[in-house]
Amino acid sequence: MSSQVHKLALPAGTQLQQYQIESVLGVGGFGIVYQARHTHLDSLVAIKEFMPQHCATRDGQTVYPLSQSDELEFETGIQKFLDEAKQLVQFDDHPNIIRCKDFFKYNGTAYLVMNLERGKELAQILKAHTAQECPLTEAQIIKLMIPVLEGLQYIHDQGVLHRDIKPANIFVRSSDERPLLIDFGAAKQNFGHTQKSENQMQTYGYAPLEQVGSEGDLGPWTDIHAVGAMMWRIVLNANPPRVEDRTAKVLQGQADPALTRLDEVKEQFSENFINTIKKAISIRISERFQTANELIAALQGVPVTPQVGLDEQQTTRLDSSASASQFPPSYPSHVAHPQATDPNPSSPKSHSASGPNTAGFSTSQPISANSNSGYSPGPVPNNLGANANQHQSTTPPTKNNFKMWVGALCAAVVVLLGGFYGLQATKSSTASNQILVNEEIDIIYSLVTKAEMDNDSNTIENRMLCAMEEIDDMDDAGTRNIELLRSGIENRTLNIEKNLAKARERAADLVSRHQTNSQHINNVFDEVIKSSKQKGKYDKAEYQASLKLLVQEASKLNEKSEVIELLEKRITVTPKACG
Repeated sequence: MSSQVHKLALPAGTQLQQYQIESVLGVGGFGIVYQARHTHLDSLVAIKEFMPQHCATRDGQTVYPLSQSDELEFETGIQKFLDEAKQLVQFDDHPNIIRCKDFFKYNGTAYLVMNLERGKELAQILKAHTAQECPLTEAQIIKLMIPVLEGLQYIHDQGVLHRDIKPANIFVRSSDERPLLIDFGAAKQNFGHTQKSENQMQTYGYAPLEQVGSEGDLGPWTDIHAVGAMMWRIVLNANPPRVEDRTAKVLQGQADPALTRLDEVKEQFSENFINTIKKAISIRISERFQTANELIAALQGVPVTPQVGLDEQQTTRLDSSASASQFPPSYPSHVAHPQATDPNPSSPKSHSASGPNTAGFSTSQPISANSNSGYSPGPVPNNLGANANQHQSTTPPTKNNFKMWVGALCAAVVVLLGGFYGLQATKSSTASNQILVNEEIDIIYSLVTKAEMDNDSNTIENRMLCAMEEIDDMDDAGTRNIELLRSGIENRTLNIEKNLAKARERAADLVSRHQTNSQHINNVFDEVIKSSKQKGKYDKAEYQASLKLLVQEASKLNEKSEVIELLEKRITVTPKACG
């Protein structure tokens, strides 16, 4: 690659302390990578320069912010760049992690010196295999993933998360085909705390729910999800679906599309391998592998139980099919039918015209309250005939009274039990409804946050695009970079609209619920806002409070079209063009 790819690249021959630049290896939105030579050791190295083109430029060799308003972003970026260098230095002795030899501040910016490795990114290798219609085999995939996982286990043991595992950040060395973890710009130290993901560079489809657009409990399972998504990408030759879309499907009672897609290729891979990928990409943290070593063991053959999706599918809906088929509607399924406990099972059961006897005693003799000595058996129905009269005359009155008292007591118990379990079912239904509302609120927050992040990325890349379009001597490689930028902006714009549309749809559902039961919805909002504040998630709590006000405002409107118009106006982001 020539230095003409970008005017901001340093020319060959430039001296950076003890290193002399020989050529440009690559140019990205946030940095430029050079091939350089150590002037004393005569060894080749790769040097990564922090050069964020959207907020900085170069005058001679010195890099400086484009404007005063860019100073904070630029200085913060330098610090994060140096943090990456510090992360890599402590991992210098692991064979599956790119080695950092040195780092320093110079020319108003920062530099990271690494081993010069020859090879290709895994993303490039997968693209080549696709073009040749030669997909990787299960054995080849496992050969690639195990070293990556060994590297991850090593950094996790140091209390560090990578947070941006994807094919573009796995470099496969040509000499021995060993995969190396690269680009620790998103790495996070001390992950053992509930925290908001500060990384806006995570890749959708690879990032799990706890990392995307919300605060969450980040841990080794976060990187494991990304590794599982990489394997998903390889076996299906497609980008993995966004975890927000997967979660939305499951909450609607549908199957997790990421898991069902894997069933399409189950004939091409072993059952345990498919189950391993399913477990690695589970939406719920508790259902994933908890350490990289656990995933390594599964890839080496330890049996894995198939994943079926979120457990919430069972907690957000009341399944009454069992009770409906086995018992009358007035009895919960776990309460025995009174007829089944008849103290005299050999006696014939009496049925009314409306169905079976559900009181546990004969209803052919109506109860009378006219006797001073208690309930009497009342008149004998004519249709019982002489046998019935004979039976009545031979039964002592006290025994009949005792039976009726017992029967009445049984009936009362049944009624009380029915009422109690009916109340419990109501409470269960209320709790289930609360879970649904809570999930709706959280998903709306995630969808809008994701749209805002995409919008921020578009803003940055629009500024980069404007800067690159001003270059007069742009070569073919630079032109391709411009086309890629435009394509990325267009794709994100489409995603922004899709996510905002989904957020508005869910908000409309909350409005409908609020119009039916405003007190309940308000209470749920108050609880989630309180919970967010208690966890220190003040930004999230602020958004939830504003969403509550929006739902209350929209629920006062009479026409559905008015509600939709209000939501479209209020749930949106503002695109920013060049300039």
